Amino acid sequence: QAALAAATPGSAARPKDTVIVDAKTEAVIKGGLKYLASKQQASGAWGFSGDEQRRQVAMTGYTLMAFQAAGHLPGEGEYGKNVTAGMNYLLDSIGPDGLYNMRSDGQYMYSHGIATIALAELYGQTKSPLMRPKLDKAVKVIISAQATEPGHEGGWRYRPIAKDADISVTVLQLVAIRAAKNGGLEVPQRT
Repeated sequence: QAALAAATPGSAARPKDTVIVDAKTEAVIKGGLKYLASKQQASGAWGFSGDEQRRQVAMTGYTLMAFQAAGHLPGEGEYGKNVTAGMNYLLDSIGPDGLYNMRSDGQYMYSHGIATIALAELYGQTKSPLMRPKLDKAVKVIISAQATEPGHEGGWRYRPIAKDADISVTVLQLVAIRAAKNGGLEVPQRT
């Protein structure tokens, strides 16, 4: 980010798509990350105490994406320990069947998609062999839950059942499998 801030508008060295973050915006970002770090639970999760696990899985996924966007990875950067703890919380939440530990939730695939996006992005950055087996399982849940019957248009719905589709759930699953594919995990082209 320092290189981005040092670039001047119109500089020939600055790529066209470079976003310049001014000092005021940088201070807001740093303050936001500091706040998020202060709200992490001992388990590594984010969310409100008493939240059902679905919300903690989703909030942890979203929070990890915020840290990643600012360049913090597991064990790297000012918040590397927080990212590691959050990543481990999500990985520990994945059961042998690839489902995060919230099977009774009617809105399950929202949280599944969010958490899988965060983990797939982390995997793409780290290529951690410890992450891959569990992430593979979470991705396979997404692949198997795609509604491929005629009339369902290849989308996903709230639960991991290959029937019917919802656009908001579908978007989360698409971003998750794209992140997984970008990271080198197997995602069939037909999906």
